[in-house]
Amino acid sequence: MRNQHVMACPYIGPPCLQGPQQFYLHDEYIYLNDLVLDAELGLVKHLSIQGIFTLRQNTDRIQFTTARGEPYDPPNPDYHHRNETLVGPMDPWLMLRAGTTLGGFTLSGRAGITMPLGAGVPNPFDLGRLGLPHQHIQFGTGTWDPVVGASVDRRFGPVNLSAWTPNRFVLGTNGFGYQSGHKLSGGLTSASDFGLKQLSFTLGVVVLRELAERWGGVFEREGNLGRTDFLADATISWKFARGWCLTLGAKVLTFAFVEGEQGRYPGILTFGITTNPALGAEAAP
Repeated sequence: MRNQHVMACPYIGPPCLQGPQQFYLHDEYIYLNDLVLDAELGLVKHLSIQGIFTLRQNTDRIQFTTARGEPYDPPNPDYHHRNETLVGPMDPWLMLRAGTTLGGFTLSGRAGITMPLGAGVPNPFDLGRLGLPHQHIQFGTGTWDPVVGASVDRRFGPVNLSAWTPNRFVLGTNGFGYQSGHKLSGGLTSASDFGLKQLSFTLGVVVLRELAERWGGVFEREGNLGRTDFLADATISWKFARGWCLTLGAKVLTFAFVEGEQGRYPGILTFGITTNPALGAEAAP
């Protein structure tokens, strides 16, 4: 993710009181890497329990330049950005999933909650206005958030069509006064093996919607003020052994509607391995 913006008064806080400040540019790159374990266990017929556990690496790299693109060293310490790498667990998801078939359709619904295990930070805007070092990167909301989702699948000859939507609703405020915005998403995909025994291919579209965050009940002028991203999705899967499957996917950002100054990213790459030994290779996605 890349974020470029101008740094000037009044946004840099107390240094503005020390006299005229030179306008300069922040050119920031943020690299995210997630290691995800998604496990599901059948309980009874048509009902299972699912857990999603994520470990995230967040690497931040910042360059300061003049309006002409020349390297620049701010005369006052930057309280906002720094070169650093953070690693920590995200909030786990725990859900129940129910499914059935009806008239040729496969229907599934999920409901559960996220657990506030990801680290949070004190209000960075209050600290910035005081001229104190602060952090914007968070690994969790600090609240127990309900999650709900649904999916519908239907096969038409060699092609399987799917529509799905998982959503996370943030209803409370954590101990630092932070309330994340709701996170909504949905997608439509088509999949086929084209008569191949070990390979399958998926194409689709994904929509991600995130509402604005609040600190102490206030919508700040910076930070996540809300965004909607549209991505094209493609995946190839290889059943390399009985009950085992490798997947390689790419989601490419095609349109983004962003409020305020927020980062933009080219896309998301995924690599995964799936196993379903109980049902055998034919059941692996």
